[in-house]
Amino acid sequence: MRAVAALVVLAAGGLLGPSRTAAAQAAVPPATEGDSVLRGFRFRSGETLPELKIHYATLGKPQKDAAGVVRNAVLVLHGTGGSSRQFLTSGFAGELFGAGQLLDAARYFIVIPDGIGHGSSSKPSDGLRMRFPRYTYDDMVAAQHRLLTEGLGVDHLALVMGTSMGGMHAWVWGETYPDFMDALVPLASVPTAIAGRNRMMRTMIMGAIRGDPAWKGGDYTEPPKQGLTAALDILLMMGSSPLQWHKAAPTRDAADAWLADQITRRLGTTDANDMLYAFDASRDYDPSPQLENIRARVLAINSADDVVNPPELGLMEPLVARVPHARYVLLPITPETRGHGTHSLPAVWKPYLAAFLSELAGAGAAAAPSPEAEELKALEQRLVAAIGARDLAAYDALVAADYVVIEAAGTLRTKADVMASYRSGDRGYRDLKIDEVKAHVFGDTAVVHARTTGTRILDGKEEPNRVRYVRVYARRNGRWQAVAQMSTPLPADQR
Repeated sequence: MRAVAALVVLAAGGLLGPSRTAAAQAAVPPATEGDSVLRGFRFRSGETLPELKIHYATLGKPQKDAAGVVRNAVLVLHGTGGSSRQFLTSGFAGELFGAGQLLDAARYFIVIPDGIGHGSSSKPSDGLRMRFPRYTYDDMVAAQHRLLTEGLGVDHLALVMGTSMGGMHAWVWGETYPDFMDALVPLASVPTAIAGRNRMMRTMIMGAIRGDPAWKGGDYTEPPKQGLTAALDILLMMGSSPLQWHKAAPTRDAADAWLADQITRRLGTTDANDMLYAFDASRDYDPSPQLENIRARVLAINSADDVVNPPELGLMEPLVARVPHARYVLLPITPETRGHGTHSLPAVWKPYLAAFLSELAGAGAAAAPSPEAEELKALEQRLVAAIGARDLAAYDALVAADYVVIEAAGTLRTKADVMASYRSGDRGYRDLKIDEVKAHVFGDTAVVHARTTGTRILDGKEEPNRVRYVRVYARRNGRWQAVAQMSTPLPADQR
């Protein structure tokens, strides 16, 4: 059965971005770093290494159930050229792993490895250069699995979350180890072979490096600057965001200076062979033939301004439809999105994650309601009563200024739009009732889902109103207000 796909839908992402909460500014929880040496590692190519080092960072502690199975582990996977360090920042760890946040390290055991060829894990630049085994995404995921099971004693994952290449790894995880995790959250990725412009840009990057005479087949004594510069130019375009780039460089001279600075800084930290291997690793990636075999619940998130995964290709919708328990969210372009790099900005998409975690909690054992959850349920009932009575003063107090409603047809309405329709009489409700109210609190974000019934009045016409919906609340300056809502009409035969 497809997981509540028609009943519980998610609120708009990015709503918490403009108004950062105090929790979002909290200090990054302390991380423990280490190395796990995987002995006798065999790659899909048949090549072997007697020892493969996988570096990692962890936050929190593993917790086991009565059967001895770890139940609170979360695996977080970085993108091409990245490392675990990119997630240990206030913008990521502070938004997700801090006290009271969605993946609070006091409750979860968070594991963030450096992939093969990246960060402080074994890589070509350690000495083997082009004699390093030609690894693939399958090899990287296999190494992650061995790190967990052999190095850290983790035999189950509550969640696998990955960005870009890490998002693609999440899809591979779901197929390769279908019973190992409860949920997957791939960000900025598509579960099919890399082709078209995406493949061409990767081929350009590899060709630029190989085509520089200074590369010398990988045995260079000085970095192949010309080839690396061309490769970095292409890489920058892959992650570009026209809106943000124009803000950062609104004049000709500012644009030239910004680009020169980016290339200079990246040349100092990029090894040509490591970069070549990292992009070559995607050559065999294609989870599309086995999508039906994924058993975990999936929340896939992409952004509309992503150059690497442009939504106009229409790839995601039919692919995600084949996954038994999956939902796809396409983030609209906003002042908060950053193109492909939006994947590393939880402030933009964590309302979706909050709703997803709420669903997962609802699918498991029921927990005792917290006082905050009871407070949110009471607020929701007051809000629905205000809507039914067209009490605009109460509605205004309970709803944030940046509140948005996404209707079933995809129409986006602001708080001002909603209030104007109530004030004019164009929209209203009669005998509006609410039931099946549930609330889940994640720090300063909360998700409420419920059902309403009654009669809706739209442009003077009356029609039955039977709806299930999700509403997201944010706590700002100690006060809860609704920030987003999305609903799905119930079939006529479902009461």
